Amino acid sequence: RRAHKLLAEMEDAYHRGRDALVQVTTKSYNDVLEALSHVDDSRALEAAKLLLDKMEASDKQSKIRPDFQSYKLLLTALAKSNSPQKVEEGSVLLDRMIETVAVGNEYHNLKAVDVFNAFIKLCATIAGEQH
Repeated sequence: RRAHKLLAEMEDAYHRGRDALVQVTTKSYNDVLEALSHVDDSRALEAAKLLLDKMEASDKQSKIRPDFQSYKLLLTALAKSNSPQKVEEGSVLLDRMIETVAVGNEYHNLKAVDVFNAFIKLCATIAGEQH
């Protein structure tokens, strides 16, 4: 929660124009997504989903557009969840990544491979829950 609050404070400072050195970037969002991915709590997962939604909704030239890491971190958080729909949600997330980030990028990019591996790990959590 503290990381999420700090991100909001950074955004406010940037939009007020008081400190040009405080600029929120994809890395800033990914840092918060990473913090949220370590919390085993449905509220943290929902906060992470909202952050990614905000990143995707930002202007194409924005400095907060999601990257491969953004999707990997949300898949990691989703894998830790108890949601019975997490594989379906993860599949939708992969489609969103392909539409948002992978267009124009090559799939053999190691960062893209990390996202697909995170989805495989998510699927493996379902297999582990069924035994």
